Amino acid sequence: MTLAGRVVNLVARKLLKARVGGRDFTIVSNNCWGAHIYQQLGRPYQTPFVGVFLAPACYVTLVLRWRWYLSQTMHFVNRSKHAYVNALREQRNLRYPIGCLGGNVEVQFLHYESEAEALEKWTRRSQRISPDDSHLFFKFCDRDGCTPEQLAAFDAAPYLNKVCFVSKPSPHLRSAVWIPNIEEGQVHDGLRLSQVSHKYFDAAGWITRGEGHPRWVAVPRTVISFMRACPWAFQSSDGDNSTLLASRFKGSTCCKTGSMDPCKSLFN
Repeated sequence: MTLAGRVVNLVARKLLKARVGGRDFTIVSNNCWGAHIYQQLGRPYQTPFVGVFLAPACYVTLVLRWRWYLSQTMHFVNRSKHAYVNALREQRNLRYPIGCLGGNVEVQFLHYESEAEALEKWTRRSQRISPDDSHLFFKFCDRDGCTPEQLAAFDAAPYLNKVCFVSKPSPHLRSAVWIPNIEEGQVHDGLRLSQVSHKYFDAAGWITRGEGHPRWVAVPRTVISFMRACPWAFQSSDGDNSTLLASRFKGSTCCKTGSMDPCKSLFN
């Protein structure tokens, strides 16, 4: 990352902290996207959905009976009921634990070494979940073979705070946020999505006002002056400065989430 990129990230973190403050909130994400919000804030995870992913069918099932599934004891299975998950594990020689709630909702503990570690962190973080449903924030996306029916079911779920990142315009979905210029036919994984979603979605506004339409926040004049005085700082090692052009930061930027590995974070 360029020097300018580090400066912008630092300012963005401070803006995010200032806007969210000490608000109580729980993000229920189908992958690690939500963990990066807590990392940016420097706060303990108030959610067990850290370093995990759920297949679309399992996530939608969980969301529709959220409190009941979270009250169930986590069990572990040796093999997933989802063929694509088993294929991924075999292709990449993955041996992470697979948890199961209520007999039919699988939690893929992708970044965990053992069942004991997965269960300990899941249990501890679950105790921090907000008891107030208005402080629950559900995030979904169109990855991993997600169907139109699953997107619609999530969109219809009876929760106020929902966002669904999609790879093509979906005006019929009230919770949809379109991430353009994606060639894979699905949005990025949780880490990469956290690095680009700030361009199209205001996470701080979502948490504090329940609305994530982009809200641009003024960057301190000192940062703008630095950007204009030191254009070399925007130049990457390969000479490409297309992602950090000074013209893109004409006095404003939005809050940006981080990219730290959720399982290696200090905020456990």
